[in-house]
Amino acid sequence: NRTQGSLYDLIPARYPRAFLGGAGRAGDRWAYRRFLERVRGADLVVVPSTATADDAVHLAGVSSERIRVVPLAVPSAPEPLGEVPSSPYVLFTGGLEPHKNAMTVLQAAAWLRSDARIILAGPWSARATERLRRRAVGLGADDRVVQLGFVSAGRLAALRANATAALVPSWCEGFGFPVLEAMAAGVPVIAADIPALREVGGDAAIYLPPGDPRLWAETIERLASDDELRWAKAAEGLQQVTRFDWKQTAGQLNEVYDEALS
Repeated sequence: NRTQGSLYDLIPARYPRAFLGGAGRAGDRWAYRRFLERVRGADLVVVPSTATADDAVHLAGVSSERIRVVPLAVPSAPEPLGEVPSSPYVLFTGGLEPHKNAMTVLQAAAWLRSDARIILAGPWSARATERLRRRAVGLGADDRVVQLGFVSAGRLAALRANATAALVPSWCEGFGFPVLEAMAAGVPVIAADIPALREVGGDAAIYLPPGDPRLWAETIERLASDDELRWAKAAEGLQQVTRFDWKQTAGQLNEVYDEALS
């Protein structure tokens, strides 16, 4: 029997201490090893980006001849609900795992000289939220950072639609949903200059080194003060999103399944 496996990313393999380390995670390590064994044993492996394809070869030992790249598409956005700040702000969303690089966002806040603020939202634990708050205080940036933690999908849609820009400073990703979600909402994107995010954002995003918070702050202020640039990048993003379509994804997946079964 021929088999097909799907692999979104190999971030746990890149950050084993954060995701698999510690005495209490022996079961997780065993499960992840078994998962990688199944991926290596599959006749065909589907990945969402060439960046993940490269990781599959170099971190999981999958033969490149057995990998098929099938890009994903933008999730449907809910109806925006709730109030949003009246002053300019940029938005960081998602987890606080090491590869998400929230620290660059906090450090960038300390370099801001305008009245722009950075809003952070995500499904964080109380411990992670407090750790984030202490870091902002330590950087002297707590007055420029607004931590919302978990918000409803509607509130998140409202915050995203009204943001000056979306920030995606990740050190690595398997795909780039936050980039597509922001572009679909007509919001400019400032993204880390890494392969997976470039694949998704194309020429529409503004790319920066993920470890240069001063440059991130300067770019935030530039977008906040330049309406023409902001509108141009938003328009480019709306066009870029049209390149990702779920029907196309489904069609390519069907082709892979047919190939696996043939």
